[in-house]
Amino acid sequence: MIATDQKMITSPALNEINMGSWDGETFDQIKTDHAIEFKKRGDRIDTFKTLNGESFYDVSCRVIPFFDQCINGMGKKILIITHAGVIRVILCHVLNLKLKQLFQIKVSYGQLFVLQK
Repeated sequence: MIATDQKMITSPALNEINMGSWDGETFDQIKTDHAIEFKKRGDRIDTFKTLNGESFYDVSCRVIPFFDQCINGMGKKILIITHAGVIRVILCHVLNLKLKQLFQIKVSYGQLFVLQK
């Protein structure tokens, strides 16, 4: 609907963070059932990973190369549609923020960010 006459690429690089053993649980469930690990995640939001999951650092290792390839190798304008965690990782990269700061960036459902070189 948005770009019917444009080239579209899908990539697993844009998948949301893999929460591993916490996948499918609400934050309230996680806080209750995994209280110690949840606190560790808060203390080390950039590097903490759940069992069979990934950290935001891991996310950045797959997202940023793809993002850089997109902005350097494609047309003048690109549209990336993805998840809040991935958007925060990209914005940390663009704004030169540390991954520990990613939740300082507020992302609403359906929000649009326009980035210019």
